[in-house]
Amino acid sequence: MVGGGVLYIARKSKKLLQKLEDGFNKFIELNNFISHVGLFSDMPQSTYSSFNEAIIRGYHIVDADLQFTKDKVPVICHEENLENFSNGKGTIESKTLEELLKLDFGSKVNKKYEGEKILTFEGLLQLCKENNAIIDLNLEHLDYNKYFESTNEYMKIIIQLVEHYGMIDSIIFNDGPNPNTILKLKGIRNDISVSISNIKTKEDIDKIKDKYTGSKRIIYNFGEITKDKNIDENAVKYALSLGKKVKVGNVDDLECAQKLFSSGVNFITTKKLHPFLIKNEKQDPVIVRCSPIDDDSSECDIDDDLALKDNEFYNIYYTDNIYNLSSQY
Repeated sequence: MVGGGVLYIARKSKKLLQKLEDGFNKFIELNNFISHVGLFSDMPQSTYSSFNEAIIRGYHIVDADLQFTKDKVPVICHEENLENFSNGKGTIESKTLEELLKLDFGSKVNKKYEGEKILTFEGLLQLCKENNAIIDLNLEHLDYNKYFESTNEYMKIIIQLVEHYGMIDSIIFNDGPNPNTILKLKGIRNDISVSISNIKTKEDIDKIKDKYTGSKRIIYNFGEITKDKNIDENAVKYALSLGKKVKVGNVDDLECAQKLFSSGVNFITTKKLHPFLIKNEKQDPVIVRCSPIDDDSSECDIDDDLALKDNEFYNIYYTDNIYNLSSQY
């Protein structure tokens, strides 16, 4: 057994973690990496297949962008212009849901995905509820002046759907370009979890730290970080000292992700990094796929895919080069 220890993964239910026997020195709950709009790098963005595959591959949190159709149905879509990712024309908000469901959202990625439909917010809620997954919900495409300034109608549609599926504790609401969006949402439901963007320094934190009282969780979003762009580690430590979580976006470099986790960052949104990565002898990122725990086999395969089955423990043999070992959420 490589590394002398065992990791157990319980993806389907946190209750399964309570069944872990004492004596194992490490375990992992797949929380740290957030998949960017489903399995963005491999599949049609913002479709059921994309989000479902991300969950199957182990992402515990999925990033999603919310928009409204012409007939006020919330749907999941990362871009506004239909030409970029479907066979349609115009924008999401210019079409009814019925019109959007006639479009093909898969062929532009690959012909094998021909016929993929747009995913409604309700559909994503159902999928994530069934799989005990969390939605990192972006509201940046919703123009504040149009959707929220003079009405609470759209806010109520969002909150009522979340409450209907019992998912209020499993949604992180991201504020987008206008922080008043979150404050208005909190006017309807104060105990939501929120992610506040445009945080870079301790001074930025001081400006907003008392604005979101009553929120179940508060996450400070430090934006996009690359290998050539450093995060303010003092600001990260300050956020953590206040009991907040820290998130950064669009990190696809493993070394950069390591450094960020070491500095105290809790969550990283990514298009490429898998929740469970090790390095092989060539120091290339690979994914481990292992047999269920009731299998007597002592072998563990290195593969380019990871297929976790519902309600099963997985026996993971590890080395010192495992990433994403801490439970953060």
